[in-house]
Amino acid sequence: GHHHRYAGLYPGDRYVDWVGYDPYNFHVCNGSTVWKSPHDTVGGFYRWLDANGIGAGKPRMLAEFGTNLHPDDPDAKRRWFEQFPAALKAHPKIKAAIYFNSPGMTRKTSTCDMTMNHDASALAGFAAAGRDSYLRQPTGLGKPR
Repeated sequence: GHHHRYAGLYPGDRYVDWVGYDPYNFHVCNGSTVWKSPHDTVGGFYRWLDANGIGAGKPRMLAEFGTNLHPDDPDAKRRWFEQFPAALKAHPKIKAAIYFNSPGMTRKTSTCDMTMNHDASALAGFAAAGRDSYLRQPTGLGKPR
């Protein structure tokens, strides 16, 4: 909600090697009723960067990202993780992504748990995403792990 401030905070391409941002599907953790897909979670600021010419030609990193559970759909988080590799493929400037495995915005509740392993279904989805070939690229140090 503060996009109008970001361009003024960017020091310029000569000082920047990577552009990082932190997209989250907070869902009800922040009072929202909107469940955001991985594509929507990642895409908003990505498109803003493109539209404003910020970091043109620089690789992008999800310095931290995450999703909440959906209290009315126990398998929503699993599906979110399973869809995450496709969202990365659709945003090819993203070259690194780090899951922020924290309970919630400030605390874990029955409707707010951002951990990737809060239940077996979420963990299965996270593991499935990790097996996607797009996330198992060669490192130059031998075979992918």
